[in-house]
Amino acid sequence: MKKEQSGGVMTKQDLGVGITWIGHGTVLYRSASGKNVLADAWVDTNPVATAEAKALPKIDVLLLTHAHGDHIADLNAIVKKHDPEIVCIHEMAEYYERKEMKKIHGMGKGGTLSVAGIRVTMTNAVHSSSFDMGDQLLAVGDPAGFVIQSSTT
Repeated sequence: MKKEQSGGVMTKQDLGVGITWIGHGTVLYRSASGKNVLADAWVDTNPVATAEAKALPKIDVLLLTHAHGDHIADLNAIVKKHDPEIVCIHEMAEYYERKEMKKIHGMGKGGTLSVAGIRVTMTNAVHSSSFDMGDQLLAVGDPAGFVIQSSTT
């Protein structure tokens, strides 16, 4: 797309970056290098997600912010379909590793790691984090936020 500006030509360049709100706290990020990062795993059973939003592209990295059902309800389905690298707080990673989930990376707040060409820094979040075990709640680590960086090379 070209726009005239002050007698010159300004060109708008598509950087290939995208952000799509799926519903509630679930967001899909597309990096300039074409990597897809999904924050939280509530897509197929999310009542706010449209059919278009549910048709996810290949997910390269899945970030889990905390253990509440409205953030992890579709974790198993997403892992089975996309086989992403998963990043979450250490205690959640330990839990899922015991359940034989693969490609899971636990980390602590303030830490940074690189997965699938995406640099992820874990930040603080103010909330709670627990699994609903039916008859009880099981506290599982702290909630977290993420800063996502990708290289354009």
